[in-house]
Amino acid sequence: TYIPPAPINLENTSGNFWVNHNWDEGTGSNITDRYYVNVNSVWYYTTNTFHNDTNVGPHNWSNITVFAYNDSGGGTMSSTSKTANVQVANNDPVQTDIADKTVAEGVLLTISLIVSDADGDTLTNSSNNTNGSFDENTGEFTWTPGYGDSGVYSWFFNTSDEYDGNVSQLVNITVTNVPLTITSSSPPGNPTTTIGTAQTFSIQLNWTADVEWYINGSSVQFNSSTTAAYYTNNSAGVGVHNVTAIASDGNDTVSKQWEWTVEVDAAAPIIFNISNLTPSNNSVTITWQTDEPSTSEVRYKIDVGVYDLINVTNSTVLVVNHSITLQNLINNTKYFYQVNSTDSYGNLNSSTEHDFITSNDFDNEDPVILESELNRSSNLNAGDIIRVNVTVTDNIGVVNVTADGIGLNRIDFNKWTGTIEASSSSKTIYVYAYDAAGNSNYTTESYTIYVAPTNGGGGGGGGGGGGTSGEAFENIVCTE
Repeated sequence: TYIPPAPINLENTSGNFWVNHNWDEGTGSNITDRYYVNVNSVWYYTTNTFHNDTNVGPHNWSNITVFAYNDSGGGTMSSTSKTANVQVANNDPVQTDIADKTVAEGVLLTISLIVSDADGDTLTNSSNNTNGSFDENTGEFTWTPGYGDSGVYSWFFNTSDEYDGNVSQLVNITVTNVPLTITSSSPPGNPTTTIGTAQTFSIQLNWTADVEWYINGSSVQFNSSTTAAYYTNNSAGVGVHNVTAIASDGNDTVSKQWEWTVEVDAAAPIIFNISNLTPSNNSVTITWQTDEPSTSEVRYKIDVGVYDLINVTNSTVLVVNHSITLQNLINNTKYFYQVNSTDSYGNLNSSTEHDFITSNDFDNEDPVILESELNRSSNLNAGDIIRVNVTVTDNIGVVNVTADGIGLNRIDFNKWTGTIEASSSSKTIYVYAYDAAGNSNYTTESYTIYVAPTNGGGGGGGGGGGGTSGEAFENIVCTE
């Protein structure tokens, strides 16, 4: 008879991360002295009509059952109870606001998505970007807009948790156009050169483009997909030439123009480093250098006055390293000489006067062959051309070098070169060197005529080896 009425009006409020429950006393003939409250299987005894569950935690439940209790007659609990099951609500992720961005073509843009979640949930980032790269783990977006990407791009950056919480923001990215630009060029002004002199023109671009070169309106060269383009010309005739470089990337076009003046070469070769080797009793070698290819000539005499002795001239080969040996000189005699060089345009320069004294001793030192080599095909056939290169020195100067009886050409102070024709069979050839006093020395070289294999692949075939194809060359070097 002392059973109290069950509690009524059980309500709750919740937040991070708590649930507060409250109720009213039930109506009936018996009073309620206290309440038995079970929250998540823990019992509480209270006279209050509320219970604050303050440590529920993210996403957890506060499950409450409330009974009324009357202390009379030894105590009696209400026959029924009020129950509520309340879950702490999910907190959506939070993003720091991202301002709209403006970036120029070719410049790196970085957007860092800064996110948090009051519940400590695992967050997932995403974006609908169509350019650049978005790292879903770090929330970092990077993009270097290409040239031609100018415009406005609008993309969402989203963050979600596993409880369907979601936050998103729209970011507008404006890419400004950067025009194709020639950042530097060479020469800086309009060049003037002499005929036959190589002139190089160049441009550097701020990004990759195709470059076409024109001279006097005619296309002469095309450079594909480059940031640095060069054009060299050494064949333009005398006059003024318009040289133009036009660069295009499909969106922008820029150009650079020069007025190139080509003049007649009126400058004579510069002569320097004149020297003579130790004279013998009847010969001496004169050497000198010039700043451009030119002829070689030595004029010499015994007495003052005109150079009345024989002129020694090499007018067919233009070189920068000159060497001429004077022969049939008188022993123990002082000679005066002058060197002359003429370039391909007829400009002549003559040196100041120099002198030497011939020896009274007869020269009996042989030339020294430092090196000789045959450049030939590994599959050498009869009639093929073999190039012979020889390096030789002498105390008074080398005047002639032969290979297989054929004279070679001097190409430097000590270097000679020429060609011979392979005979129909393997052969040893003799390379001879002669000085002005008639002393000589020699070395030998040999070559083997190729014999084609008879079984389609192996063996035989001197020098080149069986089955070898192609035009590989080998150098055989002999040191005297």
